[in-house]
Parts: sequence; structure tokens; C-alpha cells
Amino acid sequence: MTIKLSKKATKDEIASLLQKVKPAKTLDVQKYAGKLKWGQDALTYQRELRND
Repeated sequence: MTIKLSKKATKDEIASLLQKVKPAKTLDVQKYAGKLKWGQDALTYQRELRND
């Protein structure tokens, strides 16, 4: 997000603009941990890809 300030902006104006900024959305990766069902060992798969 971009906040446009004038050169004459006071500290109070800057503080009020910063309070209006919404925090960025975060991704909860723990929700997806261990959910993927893989039929093959990951190390074996990597070795197959690198041999090509």
C-alpha cells in the first residue's frame, strides 16, 4: 500500500494516516502441514528428477 504525504505533513497527520493502514494478510501454513498424500518417498522423487 502506498501512502502519499506532502512535504508539509505534520506528525499528527502522518500518525493518523498510518493508523488507517490495514495489516497484510498472513497465510497459516500450519493448517496445511502434513495434508499432502504422496505415494512416493520425497528423496527418491528428487533423485529421479535430477537424473534427467
